Amino acid sequence: MRDISFKLPSGQLKQLPVGSTLNLLAKDGECHNAVAFVLNNQLIGLNQSVLLGGELKPIFIADKWGLQAYRRSLNLLLMAAVNELYPAVHFVIGQTVADAYFYRYSGELPDNYLEAINQKMQTLVAASLAINHTFMSYQEALTYFNKMGQSYSHSLLEYSNEATLAFYQLGATYSLDYGLQLPNTSLLSKYQLIKGENGFFLRYPTNLLDSSFPERQERPLVMATYREHRSWVAMLGSDSVGNLNKHLRHKASLQRLIHLSEGLHDKKVAAIADQIAGRGQVKFVFIAGPSSSGKTTFTKKLAMQLEINGFKPHLIGLDHFYTINRDAIPLTDKGEKDLEHIKALDLPLINQTLTALIKGDKVAIPKYSFKTKERTFDAAPLELTEKSIVLIEGIHGLNEQISASITSEHKFKIYISALIQLNIDEQHRLSTSDSRLIRRIVRDWQFRNTGASDTLAMWPNVKAGEEKWIFPYQETADVAFNSALDYELFVLKGYIEALLKEVKANMPHYHEACRLLRYLERFQVISAQYVPNYSILREFIGDSGYKY
Repeated sequence: MRDISFKLPSGQLKQLPVGSTLNLLAKDGECHNAVAFVLNNQLIGLNQSVLLGGELKPIFIADKWGLQAYRRSLNLLLMAAVNELYPAVHFVIGQTVADAYFYRYSGELPDNYLEAINQKMQTLVAASLAINHTFMSYQEALTYFNKMGQSYSHSLLEYSNEATLAFYQLGATYSLDYGLQLPNTSLLSKYQLIKGENGFFLRYPTNLLDSSFPERQERPLVMATYREHRSWVAMLGSDSVGNLNKHLRHKASLQRLIHLSEGLHDKKVAAIADQIAGRGQVKFVFIAGPSSSGKTTFTKKLAMQLEINGFKPHLIGLDHFYTINRDAIPLTDKGEKDLEHIKALDLPLINQTLTALIKGDKVAIPKYSFKTKERTFDAAPLELTEKSIVLIEGIHGLNEQISASITSEHKFKIYISALIQLNIDEQHRLSTSDSRLIRRIVRDWQFRNTGASDTLAMWPNVKAGEEKWIFPYQETADVAFNSALDYELFVLKGYIEALLKEVKANMPHYHEACRLLRYLERFQVISAQYVPNYSILREFIGDSGYKY
């Protein structure tokens, strides 16, 4: 058997027989305690066999990829525990809320079920069991999912023609391979199980170097929005990729799904407009949410519904209040101008503008050019009448510093995000962040001539800004709007697959492109021709009935 060579970051060369696993390299030296490796820009687990040598970089548990592997492995650990304890109960991973996955279940459980699950998980951790990377034939996988009562996984494979499927295995529990997992259970001691309404939370660490969990922040507004959407999902039969794939077999079923999804969106927007109208004294509606939430289209939809309620809406973007004093913009840790920072906005000008408008003055609204870094003002000043209402959209809209000069009765705040509720199978779901990233990649290519590699490169900075400036304020909103459409990823797949495949193996973000492709590979494709012109999805794929 021939040997293959690996070059470590230090320049040291290591050799292993072809077909070996990388476990041996994680025992000493610069790779000591590695939980995985990057080999030729691909993530490789310790228990995976390798056939080629090349550039090899160790991944440690506190690294970003190590933390992602921890979370996937933690879900597998939980499923292994519940499969042993409660094989007749159907457990399904749900949405991510703060630093926890929400799990729901169908079936009967004893009152002390969480204590029993925790004890079983701890037993599995103490046993230091291997988490193996393995394969099944198509028929073996169908038989396993049928035996385990995993209907989501079974239906997922009904629209797949793969002869061999990759899995991670812990004891008698198998999980489809949707990303790197840790080599054994001994690394999974840090978690919390917390009871919730109609389910429970599996809390994971955000920093594996810290042995304690911070006090958990409740998210009642976001959870209420998730529950509302769950009722929509149940009505539409759109709770998993496999079930949605079934809709695509019949044109009438597909069209019904799309029309109902869009109708529920419009109904919610109309209800928010009614809520604003019922408040009586509202003059300013602040709309905020993370990147690619569909804020612009939502604002236009809300303006139309407010007009139906007798209002005269005016739309203002907070981006036009960027400061022209570049020296006032704080710096990031890398010494770059932090354009996501709230002080990148001209806060005094914003508050002066709002105060003058509420007093009934005529006010010239600024226009900011990101090309020239200069500010101009609209020729026609804005003056509020009795039925006027101003819709202000921007990432900082929920921050009180934006509107400190006006009293609460004149303000209404809306948090918007694509809070997707779509399960791939019982153990995997596409995260809200990933769904927004997919939207962003498609939009950047459509309208900004930006390739997937560039969007993937900037995404970590976007997320860091959201964690700092958006998510801490989401619960201060009066209402939340979920802009996710159950069918949207099936449309976006028709755009993004080719874009992600342009990210080649010698590019820095190749592993991220592969991860997204793996998630989307079992989605069928819906043609964009079925998407209504006024859908929020049109903000990302083009040909919208709205002008932006």
